Amino acid sequence: MMRWFRKRTMDLAREYAPVEIETHGERDPAEFDDLISQHGYAIYERMLTDAHVKACFNLKRWGVLSVPWRLEPADASPDAQRAHEFVQYTLHTMQGGVFGLLWRVLDALAKGCAILEKLYAYRAEPPYAGYWTLVGFKAKNPALFRFEVDAYRNVRALILHAPDGRQLALPREKFILYAYNPRYESPAGESDLRAAYRAWRSKERVLQQWDLFLSKYASPTLIGVYKRGLPPAQQEELLRALDKVQQETAMIVPEEVQVSALEFKQSGAESFAQAIAHHNAEIAKSILGETLTTDEGQRVGSLALGQVHLKVLQTQLRALRAELAERVLHDQLIRPLVRLNFGDAPVPRFVWEED
Repeated sequence: MMRWFRKRTMDLAREYAPVEIETHGERDPAEFDDLISQHGYAIYERMLTDAHVKACFNLKRWGVLSVPWRLEPADASPDAQRAHEFVQYTLHTMQGGVFGLLWRVLDALAKGCAILEKLYAYRAEPPYAGYWTLVGFKAKNPALFRFEVDAYRNVRALILHAPDGRQLALPREKFILYAYNPRYESPAGESDLRAAYRAWRSKERVLQQWDLFLSKYASPTLIGVYKRGLPPAQQEELLRALDKVQQETAMIVPEEVQVSALEFKQSGAESFAQAIAHHNAEIAKSILGETLTTDEGQRVGSLALGQVHLKVLQTQLRALRAELAERVLHDQLIRPLVRLNFGDAPVPRFVWEED
């Protein structure tokens, strides 16, 4: 039991009530991405059904979250220690924990942005009775929201398209909003899959053509030779028998009928495989920035080259972890939670335990 905590009654009306603000325009995330504007977010969901796209996406997401973390107090003061212990308790008890939160946030790698609603609860029982804690988060579909931005393109509010047709302006503080690769002209971020789309689309066409090639040349065309004057009914019977043998292993024909196979050279099969390998490499470069960590053993290179590619990936993951720690955990979770319960107390820092 921690006696030094005092009970407080915090008003969260500002967090949950609709707001009216002076803005400089309502912006739809789709207007910043031509693929979303044409096909909706469903195009990125479809791309993630590709095994190679999914593997690259998961490799990046798992790589970011594979490093342990710790929470450090801002200083040695009693207020800093109290805030540190409270935030530590919240991070470990909220539903899904830090891993679950960031796993949902990293959906932005595929969609450009991630929106999660904060779920607060007032504690009436110890420990920390009388305080507001975060009990979890609820991921939202970005397609349901538009952004209200100020003159500097900062998101001030989110416009929710309610099922009854209403449009509700909700305060920015109610949500965790993470935009991946944001630009000044695009506060909604940019998906990694946008750069991979061309290679993925070309790969889809190659796979369709390869299926047609295999269906035509995987089994040889059979030729039935019969003597002139064979009745049409028997000709039809022979044709049915040849069609049937494509699915079976044996057939019986009269002595005067000869059956042979028309052989084709399948030299094009390697070209299809090479084209798919090329498009897979382009997809890997678009998502991971390198290719060897997802290569299927088709290339043989030096150990030094493999280490260079791995270092490129690790550099990206390290930068992404630093961004999540600052822009998501510190700015949108830890600091608001401390301000809500402890006022101006020093804010603890979330730190990744990098090698």
